[in-house]
Amino acid sequence: MVDNALLEQVLRLDAESRRELIRAVEESIDHEEVPAGVRAEVERRLADMGPGPSADYITLDEFRGQVLERRARRTA
Repeated sequence: MVDNALLEQVLRLDAESRRELIRAVEESIDHEEVPAGVRAEVERRLADMGPGPSADYITLDEFRGQVLERRARRTA
């Protein structure tokens, strides 16, 4: 949960300063690291799908790229 005093300080910032803060916070997060448990579950599900995944399948890297693209458009 977010500290309410911190949230109040952030909300007092102007819109551009808040955007800059969002970018700084997002850059501080390692987007490449996937927890081992999540990776194992994804691998298990992919194995269950067999050798020919369906047409609606995208790779984790493709999904990550789409997410980063959307974030870049939102902050531009």
